[in-house]
This record gives sequence, C-alpha cells and structure tokens, in this order.
Amino acid sequence: MSQKKTKKRTKIIAAVIFVLVLILAAFVFYYFKFYKENINKPLPITASATTKNPENIAYVLWDNYLKPYEETANPFTKVDARYTKFQGLKLDKDRFSIDIVFTVDLKSKKWSTHRDWGKVQSDGTIKNIKWTLNIKKTGENKYTLVHIGKMKKPFTDPNFSDSESDFNLVDRTTQEKAAYNIKDGKLMVTYDYGKHWIHVPVSVSELFEGDYSGPKDTLLAGSYVLTPEHTAFVIGDGMYLRVLQSFDQGLTWTEANVQSPIQGVRVRQLGFTSKEDGYLILSGDRTMSFEGNAVLRTHDGGKTWETVGSVKTDNMAYSGGFIDDKLGFFSFSSRGYTERPILYRTIDGGKNWSEVQINVPSQYAGIFTVSEIPVFKGSQGTLLVDQGPNGDYQGGEVQAKFVSKDKGATWSFDGTEDPNK
Repeated sequence: MSQKKTKKRTKIIAAVIFVLVLILAAFVFYYFKFYKENINKPLPITASATTKNPENIAYVLWDNYLKPYEETANPFTKVDARYTKFQGLKLDKDRFSIDIVFTVDLKSKKWSTHRDWGKVQSDGTIKNIKWTLNIKKTGENKYTLVHIGKMKKPFTDPNFSDSESDFNLVDRTTQEKAAYNIKDGKLMVTYDYGKHWIHVPVSVSELFEGDYSGPKDTLLAGSYVLTPEHTAFVIGDGMYLRVLQSFDQGLTWTEANVQSPIQGVRVRQLGFTSKEDGYLILSGDRTMSFEGNAVLRTHDGGKTWETVGSVKTDNMAYSGGFIDDKLGFFSFSSRGYTERPILYRTIDGGKNWSEVQINVPSQYAGIFTVSEIPVFKGSQGTLLVDQGPNGDYQGGEVQAKFVSKDKGATWSFDGTEDPNK
C-alpha cells in the first residue's frame, strides 16, 4: 500500500473516531443533563406552611413541583399525578426526608422529558415512581425542597416514628370534589375528588369532645364547613372550644378561641352566610332531658366569636342555621304524649327568637316531629319535617313538606315526599 493511501486511511479512521467521540460526549452530556439531573432542574422550590406535619409539607412541595407539568398545554408533558404512599425519615429539627410513591397518567403516551421517571406503559401511565424528597426549613413557616433522589431503601423504614403523621396513605377517591376521610385516627380532606389528600392538624378526639359517645369515624352533621374556598371545623369543648380554619385548601391553618357559655357541648352547628359572616349554634349542659343553648356570631371571617343570644326553651336542640346575616332558624325535639316539630326563627341575627307554627295535619300527628332547617330561594322557603329517630311510617324515610312565602314567618303543608325516590 502506498504511503499516500495509508495517510488517507489514517485520516478517515481519525475522523470516524472523532465523530464517535463527539457522539459519545453528546450522549454522556444528555445522560447527565437530561436523564440523571433533570428531576432536580426546577429546584429549589419553597412554600409557606403553618403546619408542622411533614406529610403536608412534602405534599405541598411535591404538588408545586408537578404543577407546570399538569398545567402545560404541551401534549408530550402534560400529566395527571396522584400519590399512593408517603413515608418519612427524620434527620433533624430543620431537615427531613420523605419517601413518596406515585403514578403519572400522561395525556400522551409519548414522553419527552423526565425519562428517569420510569417506563411508559401501553395505557400511557408511569406506575410506582419512587422518589426521596429532601426538605429543609428555610425560614419562619417556610420549607424548601432542595433535592430529589431515587428511593434506595425499602419503603418501610424501621427507624421512622410516624407519631406526627400517617405516612402510609392509600389513595382514596370520592364522588365529592371536597370531602373528608377519617382513618387510623387521622382526619384528611381532599379538594379534587380524592386525587390528593391533606392531613388536618387536629386529633380526632378533639372533633368529638363534649357530650358525645358515638362512633368517631364520621364527623357530626353540621359541625364543619368543607369547600375549596373555605374549610372549618368545630373542635374542643367548653372553655377550650375552638374553630379551626383554612382558606387555601389546607396549606395553612388558623385556630380561633371561642368563649363558649356551654359546657359539655352536644349539638354544634357551624356555617357561614358570607366571607365575613358566620354562626356557631351550640347546645349542651344536659341534665336529664333538659339542656341549654347559645347562638354565637362572627363578622370577621371566624377570627372572633361573640354570644348574641339563645332560645328560651329547655327542649333538646336538633339543628340550627342561618339563611343570611339576619334570618335564622333553630329546631328542637319535643316531649310529651304527642310529639310535634318545634321551630324558632330570628330576624335580627340571633338576638331574639320566636316560635313559628308548624301545623302538621291531624292524620300525621305524632308522625312528623322534627324540623330540618329550611332552604330559601328569595322569600320563598321549603321546610322538611322528619319522623324522628323512632319513626317507622312507610319505612321511616318519608318526610312532610311545608312551604313559606314570607321568609319563614308562616308555613303551609305541601304533602309528603320520600328522599330516596
């Protein structure tokens, strides 16, 4: 082979090697830039949270991390993510790690970023993504997600004490956008049909304090408000009665003390007729079949509460509520041979109450005995009267219906109805 051909061949080999080196370098750069390190590219992420619950803090940071991918219009990156488990390992007072297992449902089966999240299944999901979130306290009520790593240890860590939080939650869906769940002594709320659950910073026992001895897996009817805009719970009893609230879907919580005139609270009805105006209706101090009651109001969104009045009766309270800032109703159960619905009405915000007549037709006397709180559309209202706890007329579910055209001052019988039909 001539020297000229040898030189030419050497140049070709060198060029090929150079190209291969460039390709290898590009691959290494891509691997470390987009495969190994891409999940940390958006960090650090910081969020404010008054809760000290590690799971809540981790969820907020994780949710903030995923928001750009959930909101983007790019069909290759838009995701719907939901977690299946949390597990934590405490490091010190200002730093902790959370293990998280979650699933991503891609809007497109193609996936152009975050390839280390896992393999895309035929149905467009990436299942059981396992991350370790490293979180640091960086200020007063501020926490920062500083690093994400792939989970290396088994999910159950024997060194972790879950005294502050339930880190082994199973995703629980619901038909309601805003709903609650009580499990393993923890109260959780969701604002997205169960896609994500938030731990409420309260012990379940505080939700049932007072004159109550029933099951503790369902909140007392009327004792809470749960909407995406406003969440509130009545907790404690007597001089320790409080209202716990969140206006940002569980990211931060505030607690307001209530100077309650009632000890041993039995009925607790909480509600808001506007952003600022709310009511808290209480009954308790029970002796035999007699008890007291009190009506409290707030006009600053639940920060402060003031007792404004009470209903002068010793009957047992059933339910209560306000239609607006002035108009309200308070229902009681009656005693005697022939029970009847007892309903009181206020038109001055709860300061003064007067009984309104609910004239049940004679053929239904003693059957329909307990009034619910009416609902209104303008000045016209609808009132349903239940059969009470021992009712068995047509299966016990049928209710009497009454209507009013004068904001509940008078009521007229309008037939019966079965809520199940």
